[in-house]
Amino acid sequence: MEKYELLPRQLVHEGTVENSNLFVPGDLTDAQILAVHTPIYFDKLRSLSLTKKEERRTGFPLSKRLVEREINIAAGTVECAEYALSNGV
Repeated sequence: MEKYELLPRQLVHEGTVENSNLFVPGDLTDAQILAVHTPIYFDKLRSLSLTKKEERRTGFPLSKRLVEREINIAAGTVECAEYALSNGV
């Protein structure tokens, strides 16, 4: 989604953050994902085989790009929280 590229640029432009405050997250490990999702659900996500009902619950049309993006976004959340905890933020 374009908003994920535009938001950091806007925050830097406004002076809210500096480029040094931004990072590109990695991806969650399977173990991290399986700490909050069942293996069956995770396998359905990876194989793009959610039922229509399960897909509707996500609120988005299921695609490989969506699954990859959500894994990346969740990793960013984890990395940001770890940074905040280790740096007293």
